Amino acid sequence: METLIAIVIGIFLFVWALRARSCLLRFIAFVLFLFYFGFIVWK
Repeated sequence: METLIAIVIGIFLFVWALRARSCLLRFIAFVLFLFYFGFIVWK
């Protein structure tokens, strides 16, 4: 269940990064995406 939620949030962040208007928002989304998946993988 945790993994499913993590994947959904990861996809949401990825889509947000793709749809973001500004470079700053895109960068923030990308960083969050990396941190989030890094956290899941290393847990």
